[in-house]
Amino acid sequence: MKKILLELKRYIFSPLFAVTVSVALVVMIYPVFDELKEIFVNPQSELYYISKVHTFGSFDLFAPVIAAIPCSVAFYNDFGTGFCKFILTRTNRIKYLLSKAFVCGVTGGLSVFLPNFVFFIFLRIFGKVHSSDMYTFFKNSVLESIEYANSGLNVIIILLLLSFLFGTAWSLVGLAASAFVPNKYSALTAPFMIYFALSTILSLTDEFLVFSPINMLYPNYSQIPSIAFCFIYQLLLIVVSMMLFIIRAYGRLKNAL
Repeated sequence: MKKILLELKRYIFSPLFAVTVSVALVVMIYPVFDELKEIFVNPQSELYYISKVHTFGSFDLFAPVIAAIPCSVAFYNDFGTGFCKFILTRTNRIKYLLSKAFVCGVTGGLSVFLPNFVFFIFLRIFGKVHSSDMYTFFKNSVLESIEYANSGLNVIIILLLLSFLFGTAWSLVGLAASAFVPNKYSALTAPFMIYFALSTILSLTDEFLVFSPINMLYPNYSQIPSIAFCFIYQLLLIVVSMMLFIIRAYGRLKNAL
């Protein structure tokens, strides 16, 4: 556990992680920048800014890349440099791969969660608290039933939890890709390519649009059956990606030693 915490610290407090979160925050606030300049004079509902970010911005499109950048190349770096051989003299392959997946997942989750958290805290302080006499932003969606609960705070908490799971899932997709294709660029580009391809293909018909991964970061599509569906969807993606990574990486390590 101590080694895992040290590795987490190494990635989370790295310049790359700081730059990734900063760029993600810029991408997030860009579509509402003009409105944010007026927030101290004429504040809107905090959910207004949040809905506009996801509806008109590009954060949802590039979120898988944001998740993959900090840590998805970790296995490639260890394997490519031969450093994993020294690590495996002190632990077994399964423990090593599980710890690598855990660190990657948490780091990827935080890289998507933190810009959302910083933005939401800012809105909570300076934005207008959401109330029932305001415009409804989540009509006919799974968030409609909790839109006014705790002045919109429940919606914010759900979106933050989903953002962490989203980052975890797609960082692990990148990690799994790096185990199949020995190239660090595959770890960085595969999440975006898979995400974009699935979103495009599944959006061709209303019947399958509910399974589009783009709905998991901001579940405002009317056909999503429940909030639990979004959590289960992302947890399944996390489990599948982790299993694919461990199975493939285990074989690669076995052949390399």
